[in-house]
Amino acid sequence: MIKSKKSIILLSIIILLIIMLILIVLLILMNNKNSQKEIKEDEGVVITPLEESLQKVTQRNEFYTIKGCVEKFYKFYESIFNLEDEVYIMDEEAEASIKQQKKLAIESVYNMLDQEYITFNNITKDNLENKIDKIEKIDVNVEDIYVSEKTNNVNLYIAQGTIREIKTAKLYNFKIMLKVDALNKTFTLYLQDYIDDKYPNFKIGDTLNETVPEKIETNTSNTYEFKIISDETYIVDLFEKYREEVIYNQKEAFENLDEEYRTKRFGTLENFQTFAKNNIKKHVIMSAKKYQKTVTDNYTQYVCMDQNDNYYIFRENSVMDYTLILDTYTIDLPEFVEKYNAATEDQKILINIQKCLEAINNQDYAYMYNKLDETYKNNYFKTLSDFEKYVKENFFTENKFSASNGQKQGEIYTYDITITDGSDNGLNEITKTFVMKLKEGTDFVMSFGV
Repeated sequence: MIKSKKSIILLSIIILLIIMLILIVLLILMNNKNSQKEIKEDEGVVITPLEESLQKVTQRNEFYTIKGCVEKFYKFYESIFNLEDEVYIMDEEAEASIKQQKKLAIESVYNMLDQEYITFNNITKDNLENKIDKIEKIDVNVEDIYVSEKTNNVNLYIAQGTIREIKTAKLYNFKIMLKVDALNKTFTLYLQDYIDDKYPNFKIGDTLNETVPEKIETNTSNTYEFKIISDETYIVDLFEKYREEVIYNQKEAFENLDEEYRTKRFGTLENFQTFAKNNIKKHVIMSAKKYQKTVTDNYTQYVCMDQNDNYYIFRENSVMDYTLILDTYTIDLPEFVEKYNAATEDQKILINIQKCLEAINNQDYAYMYNKLDETYKNNYFKTLSDFEKYVKENFFTENKFSASNGQKQGEIYTYDITITDGSDNGLNEITKTFVMKLKEGTDFVMSFGV
């Protein structure tokens, strides 16, 4: 009887241990599943629920992660053809070193290519250099990225943008398709000839007839890092994107302007190109000094100022997809109108003087000319050309001001305005008396001492 009880107790203990073991295994599996989900969501590469139809990437970290893969590829790609340029006189040892670096660059490019693309173009490590287009040293600008969510782990992306040859400034469009493994942080890719052959007119909503593996094996070249991008980094990149375009691709920069602003401020691409040419020095050295971020229902807005207090107002629809306004005076912006309406009359006078000097800094002489009192205009500046000539001879390239001795007689305000040369650390200055009358809304009429 005692022996029978001991057997029952032992059996119960064994059953309890088995149940506990099963529970532990289930908990481990659930934790692994949750961990994988957290990794994918937090690091921004895979978004659930799955959407296999092609969609535009809207998450900043995801965009920058794929952008990093593209830039890594092109870094090795260009070095295949440009390593020799880094050494002008080569001895045998240097030549051998260059050959070894070139071999490593070829292997790196080969290891990033998808096996299906390798088969598509009959590529080997030995013939790769002859199978791909020769390129000079380049700057890569990724403009749009689209994603097709194939599995919980591997997604398909298409990135497109422009390549600029640094030596010649020539621009070329590019497209790259990538398979990206979020868990193993690996990728493979296809070049444009494959995309043009299979998906020449791809668009949002399309389903790409591509299969993806359960995972992408790691090799010496095809790994990447998840990007976590701050607002500050993003603003600097927005500035750099505009700077690059206004110098090298004015058509793209013009098309990225807010439509109402573009029409009122420039009207035509030719006028914008003249603006870009006249302000080339300013654009070369422009950099972000401060910014303010506002999130609305329709877009995220970054109101930015450069080192010379010039405004750049980016209205972001998705990552690197924005409209741009280059000043605060051409069109009435709601947040600036609100600030203006809340200001005292004296403050409004100074805001308007700031607008006029901002316009001069932008070489937008028509704005200030159209604000001049008609009698004053007829007496001193019968034409816009007359006014422009005077301003160029009597104001600075970058004008900053301080005000003093404000007075009011009836509806007329006068201020003594000391204008300093912002491009010369304020070493030069002039003083002019501004006369202004406020009108309805944000309008005003003015004159100044000549």
